[in-house]
Amino acid sequence: MGSIGRHIFRTTLVAFLAILASVTTLLWMTQGLRNIDIITNEGQTVFVFIGITGLITPLLVLLISPIALTLAVAYVLHKLGNDSELIVMNAAGMPPRRIFAPFLAVGLVVSLLVGTTAFYVSPECLRDLRRWVTQVRFGIVTNNVQPGRFSVIEGKLTIHVRDRKPNGQLIGIMVDDQRDEKVRMTILA
Repeated sequence: MGSIGRHIFRTTLVAFLAILASVTTLLWMTQGLRNIDIITNEGQTVFVFIGITGLITPLLVLLISPIALTLAVAYVLHKLGNDSELIVMNAAGMPPRRIFAPFLAVGLVVSLLVGTTAFYVSPECLRDLRRWVTQVRFGIVTNNVQPGRFSVIEGKLTIHVRDRKPNGQLIGIMVDDQRDEKVRMTILA
């Protein structure tokens, strides 16, 4: 790849990374606003909130990368056309495949990024996310439910635990669920 190819490759890759970072950040913030209840309802710190919502980032990168690549290629072609570089390259006798090769190389780099993210990074992050959210949700039960006391959660869910063993196992659980106005359920375990 000559200097023109390196220029096109570098410009396309930088545009791709800029578009990917900005759109991923925007979508991460919207997903974060949906999960703000982790801080408000469950009393977690901002670092836990950022960590939990940050685990969604590889999935967002996976979804946004093809769109970002398309936009980056369109941007570079538009820029080359506006600066009359395509006309000069064509007039100099450069074959179209030499112009296409840097875009193909960026496409291969993005394919490797997407493949690595899809097969390794994203599943591991989603597994950690599920485990972390379970720990946070379980923390509300262990912190708010005291043996021998009735605990009301969200106004219409009442939990009573007779005793808790040293290993954390709950004994004599009673749950009264009035969240659905048509059906009231009481569960004993």
